[in-house]
Amino acid sequence: LRTENLILTPGVVRLIGEPWGPLLARLTRPQGRADLLITALHQELPDIHGVIRQAVIDSPLIPVALGPLTLPLDLTAGRLSVTTEPWAFHGGTMVATIEGTAEALDLAITIRDGGFSETLLGLLPVYGEQDVVRCRDGGQFDLDLELSWDFELGSLPVVRGQGGFHVQAIDLEGLGLTLDDVVGRLEVSGERLVVPEVTGLLAEGGFTGSGELDLADNRFRLDLSLKELNLAALQRSLAPEVARKNPLAGWVAGRVVCSGDMDNLDQVQGQGEVSIRAGRFAESRLLSLIRQALTLGPAERRNDQRLLAELNLWDGILTINQVSVDLGLLALTGQGRVDREGALDLYLLLMSKPEGVLGSLWGFIQRNLICEVQVTGPFERLDVAVFPVGVISKPLQAAIDFLAVW
Repeated sequence: LRTENLILTPGVVRLIGEPWGPLLARLTRPQGRADLLITALHQELPDIHGVIRQAVIDSPLIPVALGPLTLPLDLTAGRLSVTTEPWAFHGGTMVATIEGTAEALDLAITIRDGGFSETLLGLLPVYGEQDVVRCRDGGQFDLDLELSWDFELGSLPVVRGQGGFHVQAIDLEGLGLTLDDVVGRLEVSGERLVVPEVTGLLAEGGFTGSGELDLADNRFRLDLSLKELNLAALQRSLAPEVARKNPLAGWVAGRVVCSGDMDNLDQVQGQGEVSIRAGRFAESRLLSLIRQALTLGPAERRNDQRLLAELNLWDGILTINQVSVDLGLLALTGQGRVDREGALDLYLLLMSKPEGVLGSLWGFIQRNLICEVQVTGPFERLDVAVFPVGVISKPLQAAIDFLAVW
């Protein structure tokens, strides 16, 4: 049987027979014109040779229609083979290959130098179900993707793949932050999407990291290292109103590890270590309130003020396991927490910190510990209480830890 210029429809594709016909019709939803030679009609599966011209594939696996294409088709002795010629795809090239037997069907897709578009992320259902991360169009990507159907095990394919990507900009909605020039690699194996390495720019600095996402339950893990982020730029993005009234300065570095559920980002858990150099903490509102409570003079202006903090996020509460601030001739160390509504509860020790050799540690503490400071309430209405050394009830281990750091 010979066909010429046959209009291709999913119904025609089903004529290939079991097990591939119905599956290919559902996966490709093809259109086009078919010139075919069909022989050995008496066999369970016919032999089919020919070409499909002006083919358009509107697959639910791919968020954009592909075509028009020329598809050589070969079905001989129960083995199916379809291999496309390279065609233009998003500014790059794409090649697809289909290989099938009575037991399995394999689909391989190779993309080189493709232009990145947010529509391509429709491949990941979880992307469309969240409103935190938005990728702008622009950039490039390479991808090698394989999907394998085992007809005995069921209709869901096993997915494997890898690739590289460059996304020009990623917006973190709600935070006001933008990640620029994000470059990385990705690997897909079954239901796990892994990004073994990623780099990018943020707040005039940079970041590196890795992450993974379970495509079955949408749980994720992210590990990021921050390098020389501009604290003022971060504050303007995260808290513009506070930045206008109480601007911060300095350069941020550190590491943050977090995990959670993409369907419930309010319950993200994490921990991190953050340092800030060249800050202006002595001029901040919190330090101004402490100085007022102690009736101290104007803040000393120094360019070498530093901060170190160890943080833990759990159930919406940010715990400050340890914070140490070097203000020059004064130093603060302590711990505390920030609740879901943004209210502070801090316990701090204030010490004078003269230059030179400290000598006896206990002697230094006895001579230079000034007072205990407790800070409570929302940032807009902080309540600062100061207690003399003689009535401090908590241990001085925090002060010893501070001296070990500095």
